[in-house]
Formats: sequence, C-alpha cells, structure tokens
Amino acid sequence: MLLRKVAAVATMLALVAAACGDDSGDSADGAPDASTTSLDDGAGSSTTVAEAELASTTTDPPELTASWPGVTADTIRIGIIDVDYAQLSALGLFESDNGDARVVIEALVDDLNARGGILGRQVEPFVEIYLPISAVEADATCLRLTEDNDVFAVLGAFVGPPESSDGCFTEQGMTIKIGGTPSPEDLERANAPWYVTGFRDDRSQPATIQLLDQAGLIVEPLAVVWAAEDADAAENVVLPELSRLGHDVDVTATMLSPVGDRVALDSEWATLIERFRADDIETTILVGSSVALNGSNQLKRQGWDGQILLASYGGLDSLGGTEEVPPEQLEGIVGTKGATSEEAWALEATQNCVAVFEAAHPDITVEPASQVGDGETDWATPLITHCQTLRLFELIATAAGPELTHETFVAGAESLGEIELPSIPLASLSPGKIDATDGMRLATFDPTIGDQGGGAPIGDLTRIP
Repeated sequence: MLLRKVAAVATMLALVAAACGDDSGDSADGAPDASTTSLDDGAGSSTTVAEAELASTTTDPPELTASWPGVTADTIRIGIIDVDYAQLSALGLFESDNGDARVVIEALVDDLNARGGILGRQVEPFVEIYLPISAVEADATCLRLTEDNDVFAVLGAFVGPPESSDGCFTEQGMTIKIGGTPSPEDLERANAPWYVTGFRDDRSQPATIQLLDQAGLIVEPLAVVWAAEDADAAENVVLPELSRLGHDVDVTATMLSPVGDRVALDSEWATLIERFRADDIETTILVGSSVALNGSNQLKRQGWDGQILLASYGGLDSLGGTEEVPPEQLEGIVGTKGATSEEAWALEATQNCVAVFEAAHPDITVEPASQVGDGETDWATPLITHCQTLRLFELIATAAGPELTHETFVAGAESLGEIELPSIPLASLSPGKIDATDGMRLATFDPTIGDQGGGAPIGDLTRIP
C-alpha cells in the first residue's frame, strides 16, 4: 500500500536535529516598558519582563536542509502541468480562450514566495504545457519533471487520452502528485503520496445513493446500468450500498459497446429498454460518467419514461443535449453536485486568488467563467484550477514541518482536518482520506442553465465524511 511504501522510502533519510537558540519578540503597543518592569520570583530576586521572555522561549527555527530530492535548504522544486489550450484552439479542437497558464502560475507562486514560501523555502516552479492528444507527450512531460528537473511534487493532471500517464509521476518518478483521478490500481502502484482536490468515486458514489434513498427517489422495481470501465465501482460500491439500504435490484447491465459505435449502442440500449418495459422498471440508476451521458440520451430518445438517477457526482453538468434529444427532454434527471458557481465564486479562498492575480496584473479583471462573453479571455478557469492545487500543496507542506519528506508530507496531510480551498467550501484531509472535497447535495437537471442545461441544487450542501 502507498503509505507503507512511503514509510519504507523515508527510512533511508536521516532526521535533522533542531538547533537550539533564543528568540525575542516585540512588545505590544501600550505595554509596560519591558526593560524596567520586574517580576518577583518570591525569593527576593527579580528579572525583567524581557529577560523572562527570553528565558521562556524554546528554540530558534530549525535549520533547513536538503531533506529530500527536490528540496534544498532554500527551495522546493515543484512541477505544474496544464493543457495547451492555445494549440487545441489552433487545431480547431477548443473554442474558448483560457488565457496563459504560465502568467497565472507566475502570479500565484510569486505571491506565495513573497509571503515567505513554505516555512522559509522558496517555491521553484517548472511549468509544462502539454497537448492532450496522445500519451507520448505526456510520458515525455513526466520524465522531464521527475528526472531532468527532479521536482519534489507535481501539481495538476493529464486529461483526455494521456490521462493514463498520470501514474507515471508517483510510480516511475516516485514523485508526490496533487490532482487527477487515480484509480485504486493507480494508488496501489504508487510509490509516492497522491492527493486530489475533488471527490473520489469510492466516497461520492455511496454518499449519492444515500442522499437519493433519503429523498425517497429510489423506487422499485429497480435497474442499475454501467459501462464496462465502471464495473468495479458498480459491483463493489453501488450495488452493495443499495443492498445495505434494503433495495432489491431487478435488472443489472453492463454496456459493452464503445461510445463511438452509435449503431452498436443503439441496438444494445434498445434491447435493454425492452427488458425494462417487460419487468416494469420504475427507476434506472446510471453508474459512471460515460453511461450517464450516453444512457440518459438513449433512454429519452427511445421513449423510456421512468425515473433516471445518476450515481456520478457532478454528472448533471455534462449531460448537455443532442439534435435528437434537446436539453428540455432531460429535465428532471436527478444526481448530485457540489457548490454552485455562485457559491464557489463568493468564497473568501476564491476571492483571495482573484485578488492576488489582479494585483499582479492591474489591467485584467477576472470574471466568473459563466460571465465571460464570446471573444473574451476566461482567466477564472486556469486561476482557480492552479490556485486550488497550489493552496493544497502549501497547506500540506507547511503542516509537514521543516524536514520535508514523503513521510512528513503524509503526516502533514493527515493532520489538516477541515480546510477551505478555492471554489470548495467544504473540504478536509485526514488519515486515509486523500480527496479533499466533502460538500454534496442533490440536484436536478435544469435545461435553462447555461446553453445546454445543468444541475440545479436541491437543498444545502451536506458534509460527507
């Protein structure tokens, strides 16, 4: 397991002995003059307040050393990765203008270093902007950061086809990772700590089932459907949770056809829907993001009128619509989501990020992504993304203490408890918990949200343990 591997690596490093010394502090305004005020010890002798303060102090700040690869007495080397949106736009694969990630990262790191860095060490960023088309460039990016630049940690994640290369950092590079969506297999193979800002499925899916059950939405006869890649989550998380709550599942199905094979999918769903009708299925639970998107459209397009529930956190916001199934036909599908965009934007942690960037670039005003017009630059998306992972790294590394190693990094993360991150109002880390997000609520698909609809919240956020 990951923590055992981290502990094994950490035993190879020597502990740093703290140097003792004295430290003095300034007196508060309006306080008595420390040089003339005396304290009687009851034995006829006295000391000044200043002398008492000196005697009561513990030690000077511990000496900082090169405690781990990528960590020196003066610096911490980190890698930060992001998508090459400009190149995607040039290729006609992306329509929006997401600004320049390097400009965003520079402003955030400069602010962190101006505040003293991490317990006195300056953060030295190595930024890699990659094209998310194949794993070849992703693998090269991983090697540059872990071998050429020897970074202590990597912030961000590969998306799209290169996503499978995310494990390169923690497995081959033995480098701490913050970000991404690691599978249980990824974590088992990891030789370094891996933390994420979002919800992991093994927490979000059972919590979603519980909220749906509490709302009385899981009406039998019941069917559960998943894509082949989500079989483990369906069989080992969702179905056991339904059973624990007393629900009998009448139909289960694994969709085997690839997403791009429309003819095969149409046939597979047509057969399944006929079975739903024969068994009088009232509710269908779709497990995983791919089947949530495809299944919702298939069920509506082929005229099934039962209740559709999504067991994928945040899946409502990506349902969209097609020429055959406009967003209006998806209205009423229920799932779960976190904070609304308004709630996330109003957070003090979010606004702190905005203030830092706008102070560095007074000519730029950062607007919420939803308010960015056509032809304008969306600075909010890269800003919040990088501010989120950098802030989590700062919190963990600070809690780890002056001797920064993999082992102390894990101990620091486990000591944090409840925290607030940009755009995440309810968050925490604790022993065994590597995903920060805790807030969840029920939501229903509303076709009037944005251009293609999205999740409208039902009730307040609930903290999920």
